[in-house]
Amino acid sequence: IARTNRYFSRQVIIYNHALSLWDWHGNKAGMADYRSFARGQLELQKYLHAVGSQRESLLALLKHADPKVRTLALGALFLREDERDLPMMASLFDDPSPTFLNLTDSTSASAAFHGLAGQERSQSVSDVAGEMLMFWGEPRDYWTPPPRLGRLARLRVDFEEYWTQRTNGTYTIRRFQMKFDRATRRTESSQEYREDVARVVAELDALPPATRGWTALHIQSQGRFGMQTWNLDATILSGLKSLGPDTVIRFLQRQRVSDEPEMFFDKLQMDLADPLTEATPIFRRMVHFILLHAAELLRPEDVPFLLASEKTALPWLAPWWPAAAAEIAHRRSPAQSQKIVTEALLRYPLTTPSNAPRQAVLFSAVWQTKGISASRQLVGWFYDSQQKIADVNKHQNSSDQGAIEFLRLVQERKHPDKPKLLRALVADERFNQTGQSILESFVRMSGLIDPGLFWPLATEEEWAARTESRSSPATLAMWRERLRKHDFERPWKPAP
Repeated sequence: IARTNRYFSRQVIIYNHALSLWDWHGNKAGMADYRSFARGQLELQKYLHAVGSQRESLLALLKHADPKVRTLALGALFLREDERDLPMMASLFDDPSPTFLNLTDSTSASAAFHGLAGQERSQSVSDVAGEMLMFWGEPRDYWTPPPRLGRLARLRVDFEEYWTQRTNGTYTIRRFQMKFDRATRRTESSQEYREDVARVVAELDALPPATRGWTALHIQSQGRFGMQTWNLDATILSGLKSLGPDTVIRFLQRQRVSDEPEMFFDKLQMDLADPLTEATPIFRRMVHFILLHAAELLRPEDVPFLLASEKTALPWLAPWWPAAAAEIAHRRSPAQSQKIVTEALLRYPLTTPSNAPRQAVLFSAVWQTKGISASRQLVGWFYDSQQKIADVNKHQNSSDQGAIEFLRLVQERKHPDKPKLLRALVADERFNQTGQSILESFVRMSGLIDPGLFWPLATEEEWAARTESRSSPATLAMWRERLRKHDFERPWKPAP
């Protein structure tokens, strides 16, 4: 293969993404050759995957005199997805030897294909090794690179730190993060690869409970591109339930509950909430998930801790602590649950628009515990909050933020009474004043998506014309009428 092969496409071997080509203009004669070589890269990937079982031979080939052989060995070791191989792969960081050409995509609709030469890039063994190791260690998600430190030098420093932290063999989160990245191809259309993703989910479900819960929660909380359409809630909850409430509480207190370095949040300065600290949003999302499912994971005796934590919480998370406490307290005392919500609402008065979404969180707890029996209270708040924000904030169009957040939470919580609540909201006479943004939320929740109303067309002129139309009084009145007649019991379907 080293003698006869011309290419080693990093996109195919590392990112598991087939090469593609815009073919309606350009050099037609070269397109057949490109597609042939692109198929050849998929065959190369299959071959390298097949020889991955011969680990000792592959490690020896990392020292072969031919740089192309060293590159192929790197590819086969990478496809093993085994952390034990990383130090040996890192030994080729400093190998500048030229190797196979890198064959790249031709995916720009605005640039004609001018032949293979335009898609070929030279590369070294070091380039290949560096990109493979970066793929493993990429969750740092740099906002800005450290000064005076080049990309390869920075990667070397990161890897040395990464491996030093894992002397005890704790690297499950990174391993499954890499597996999901390759399975989803980091694309929005990851449903196309659902069989590949399902295999990784099955591997994740097979982990011991203590590892499974935190690994799945961390990965889901990363917000990684390609994972938006995949839900690991069941895997997370089964794992965390097996650990018990005491371990979950320790995590919320930022104590160490795992040997995984990605789970070391004990030194995190949450009060600063530095956006350049990559762990902060991950920890915040993990906490949010636990609070959202607190009724399943925690106990009534944990309510005082949850209420006390609101005082030191990040602003975005603050209302979730009393909301979680109210849901748990409802088991023993509905009156105590209502008292928690009532007192929390006083801490977030509707004198500023930013408190409307915070109140929405609290009312979502009422919804989750009481269901449709609280419809009068929920419908009243839904419309009254908009009017109160409009009265104190006359010059800003922000009165609908709380209502939109409440609808989002109703959708997220999946309460069986949801159709009844939506019917009650649209039956209220104040629904006649509902604006475009809230109507769009209703339409999406009902499955009544009309691409001609809510989704962009091809040209800027068409989009501008439709934007004016979709916000016109006649259009909004039409959608209000359709929603009033809609059967909300019909199963919800995702938007196109």
